[in-house]
Amino acid sequence: MIPSFPEDATLRSLLIAFKSCGHYRDSDYLDESIGVAVKMENAYAMHAGSFSAKIFESAVTPDELLSKHSQAGIWGKLLKEEDEVRWRQALINGDARAANAHVPRGTSGLIRPKLNRICLECLEEDFALFGFGHYHVLHQVPLLRHCTKHEVRLRSCCPACQPSQRLCPAHSRCARCTFSPLPLLDISPYEQSEEYTWTARLIQEMYRGEAPELRPRDRQLLVSIAFPRDSMVFRRMELLEQFMSAWGFKDLESLQEFFRSHKSASTISACLEGYPSFVTHSLRVASIAFALRRAPQDWEKAAIPNRAQSFGLFTPPLHVAEERIVAAAVCVEEEGFPAGTLQLLFEGGTRRDAAAVLGVSAALLYALECRLPVECASALEEARKQSPKKKAKKTERPSTPRNGRRDQRIAKLPEMRAAALTAREGGIKRRKQLALHARSVYELLLQYDREWLLRHFPTARKNERHAVSTKRAAYRKLAVAAKRKKKGNSSSAIDIDRSIWNWLKQYDFMWLKEQFPEAGLRATPNGPRYRTLAEEAYKERRVTPHGYPKIPRAAYAWLTRYDRDWLEQQAEPHRLINAGEPRQIFPRPSRRKPPNATSSGSGDVEQGR
Repeated sequence: MIPSFPEDATLRSLLIAFKSCGHYRDSDYLDESIGVAVKMENAYAMHAGSFSAKIFESAVTPDELLSKHSQAGIWGKLLKEEDEVRWRQALINGDARAANAHVPRGTSGLIRPKLNRICLECLEEDFALFGFGHYHVLHQVPLLRHCTKHEVRLRSCCPACQPSQRLCPAHSRCARCTFSPLPLLDISPYEQSEEYTWTARLIQEMYRGEAPELRPRDRQLLVSIAFPRDSMVFRRMELLEQFMSAWGFKDLESLQEFFRSHKSASTISACLEGYPSFVTHSLRVASIAFALRRAPQDWEKAAIPNRAQSFGLFTPPLHVAEERIVAAAVCVEEEGFPAGTLQLLFEGGTRRDAAAVLGVSAALLYALECRLPVECASALEEARKQSPKKKAKKTERPSTPRNGRRDQRIAKLPEMRAAALTAREGGIKRRKQLALHARSVYELLLQYDREWLLRHFPTARKNERHAVSTKRAAYRKLAVAAKRKKKGNSSSAIDIDRSIWNWLKQYDFMWLKEQFPEAGLRATPNGPRYRTLAEEAYKERRVTPHGYPKIPRAAYAWLTRYDRDWLEQQAEPHRLINAGEPRQIFPRPSRRKPPNATSSGSGDVEQGR
């Protein structure tokens, strides 16, 4: 059984109606069959082909899902014809990457509310006609806060019974909202303006297919007729001021917050002039309604100027045919760029400078150049290479003699020393830490007071050894004092400070085991094997510059924790040898025979070694 539904029901409402008729079980079935979570956020009807074939059984075609049951039928009319076709095909196939290439996420803006919206009068009509409550497409457009049919305030559904991942009908109620009316949407102060009424009417006409053509080429023609001015530079800010005053915005921040488009003033001004720009759909429709209200009714019948005149009279390169120039002019016109764009590009300036003059984004100019004929694109690159490059201006600094600079820096030494000591009191005890914490202090002390810096901030290895040895001696004294006081009870050492006992257990295990045999401390049975590995490393002369054996990390960690005294005893002689020969710890014996020596003599020498 195929349910009946209104023509403007949303995709979510259709899924709820078909579920109630037994076409599928729950949303898990949709995830398994289609591979996408069915949520309220699917405002563009992504995967329309899969929905039509597997769920609706071809009762609703993919084109109908996009045109009537989603917002793709509204915002797709702002694109070029071929771009709209490709975008719709990407939505039908479920290709999110291709869909975002034509309609980026930043331009979509807030195309869906946080909660579903309903009109109580529309809900009563749905019950009378279909016996089921539906959600309607125009009610879910965030810019519209009233029903376009009944002119009443929309209501927001309950957050408890209308989560985004559940498929509940519009007439369902939970225990929370059964006996309480649904809240009305907040009234915005900008809804009282006539511009809001014109924008809402335009969105309604775009959805029903009654609006005029609003492609990029048509928007450029509309703005040129609505605001016939010669000065393009001074017109931008004037248009923005007129737009803000018509809507009642006090500043640019309130405009950005209302339209959910946090773009600069130049980008918004370019949108008002009809140029391509990365702004939200709601702001673009508002700019079109702003121009439609001030344009004559027969603006569509206005004569289109000659392409050669509209795009500037300039001398193209000799190796570029005139047909290519005309094709490039047509491409620029279809993209909605202003007159003189092609001439500005062929002047040889950078793309960023041209974008600043036109008031558009450099990324949009790059996309335009990619669509131009190959000959024109190569001619643009040659013109940019031949143009003289701008030299970076050197900032002139006041010249002072070197002796004066040196005296100034030396005079800062007491201040820098105080800053370094303050950092040391805060826990910074190494030179690397000081360099990261205060780079200017470290560099000045390193250059003019190196001895003081080395004395107060020693190297990391020396600092660590001194700190560990001092801490070991202090903790041993505390443990021995606890042993004398409580007659060797191991728990007394733990009661003094748990962290002291754990530290001694980790870094001084053998001493702690000898002093407190009652504690029953036991090391892991890997000690003999790890000692053997260390002895083999010493025999094979695999030693670090500090005298420790090069053994696996687990063995080294065990020896440093449970057998540190033995490890220090073994490392001490090798550390002394290393100190005498810093570059090579153990020089290999030479294979060359000494001069004037027999083979037996060489054998004696080797044996002596």
